[in-house]
Amino acid sequence: MRVLYLPSGQNDINEAVRYIAIELSNPSAAESLLNELEKKVGLLQSGYWKGQSLKTHSSGLFEDIDLNWCSIKNYYLFFKYEIENDCIRIYHFSHKLRGLHNILKDSF
Repeated sequence: MRVLYLPSGQNDINEAVRYIAIELSNPSAAESLLNELEKKVGLLQSGYWKGQSLKTHSSGLFEDIDLNWCSIKNYYLFFKYEIENDCIRIYHFSHKLRGLHNILKDSF
């Protein structure tokens, strides 16, 4: 499967890496985050792992949002499988401290 980063997802990733590397002066942590992201996206791409569906989240708050999500270090990655297009679309990458509900409320 191809991986397609929507501008929102790519911007989120760039901003997180920039913040960690520059604002927090920790380029090794930024690189570690990117490595973990690449590892998880590779698992998604291979079909070995699917993440979790927001529709089945235990809170029941997201049953209308057709996205999957996974945790990567202190971040959530939001994505969607598009079997008909043979791709995975990356929608957002956001810090967990924002809270799942707030992230999705602001985005969808």
